[in-house]
Amino acid sequence: MRVSRKLRDAGITTLEALCDCTGDELLAILDRVEFLDLVIELRSEGKALAPAPGARLRRVASERDIAMLRLRLIDGLTFREIAARFGVTAEVPRRALRSRFGTLL
Repeated sequence: MRVSRKLRDAGITTLEALCDCTGDELLAILDRVEFLDLVIELRSEGKALAPAPGARLRRVASERDIAMLRLRLIDGLTFREIAARFGVTAEVPRRALRSRFGTLL
């Protein structure tokens, strides 16, 4: 996995250091597209970011998580709009994304 210049400048130089970061920490460094690309790359390597504060477990992002993340970050959909696409309540994408990727979503 390549570590971007932005991450190196922030002192994140190894995969281990990257996986110790929360989504909120990375969203403060990377733009939304870079963050999404990073999550996809981590998933392909079976790795996960540190859980958001209050979340219990570290979990590799699922395809569904990534699809919801893309709709939120790139398409700018609300949790309610994302939920409608997946046939669930708005609470489902809100909890899934915030617990895995942080509160900045």
